[in-house]
Amino acid sequence: MANIVTKRFIECHNALKENQLVKSSRQFAKSIGTLPQSLNEVLKGNRDATVKNIMNIVQVFGISEKFLLSGEGPMFQADVPKVSEAKQQIAYVPTPAYAGNMDQYIEDVKEEDVERFAIPGYNTAYGEHRCFDVAGNSMEPTLYSGDQIICSRVPTSNNYNCIKDNYIYVIVTNNEILVKRVINEIESLQSLKLISDNSEDYKATDMPIQEVREVWRVNKNLSNVLPTSPKQNELLQKIDDLQSIIKAMVNSKN
Repeated sequence: MANIVTKRFIECHNALKENQLVKSSRQFAKSIGTLPQSLNEVLKGNRDATVKNIMNIVQVFGISEKFLLSGEGPMFQADVPKVSEAKQQIAYVPTPAYAGNMDQYIEDVKEEDVERFAIPGYNTAYGEHRCFDVAGNSMEPTLYSGDQIICSRVPTSNNYNCIKDNYIYVIVTNNEILVKRVINEIESLQSLKLISDNSEDYKATDMPIQEVREVWRVNKNLSNVLPTSPKQNELLQKIDDLQSIIKAMVNSKN
């Protein structure tokens, strides 16, 4: 028999479907990072919702953690926008997130400077969503300077304990905005380990959690960089080799 938290989890799933905030249980399962078969067993009461299920339904859909764990208060967090207000809830803020180890003063952004837009298929029904520009090369080849990343805000409940290891996040402090792969060391060291994908040029650093103002999970990347195929890379290499041979021949004649 399912425990009481699982029963509330199922109640939240049903409410999301009834209000047409998710089209199907399959879509819901995908949104919270679980298999449809596993979710089906939870909905049938054959197994309990996992800690990961609970954390993700809070983060992705704005479900109240207090409601899930104790049954107290409203089902949804108070700061979650209504669906009618969420059609264009991705806020583009003209302040870059640095993929590097540089300090960047964060100026207060005026409301009139914030652009809002929507992306087909990207769910903005719950939570706060933001678009950042990427600057720097420490996250190459995953993210390139000039990319735009679409992020959802990580709730501060449980002191950011829902941050998942090795996922990419935007970390906002009083002095800088960084985009990094993160290891959650809050419980043991009261810090986040920030890791660059370009590990040859950038070393991992520790960010004390007390210096963190906001954390945003990177969900989507809008990139101007199109990868070349292996055949294109091979052709480019042959051209470089040919140019080197021609240059050597010219130099030998001189």
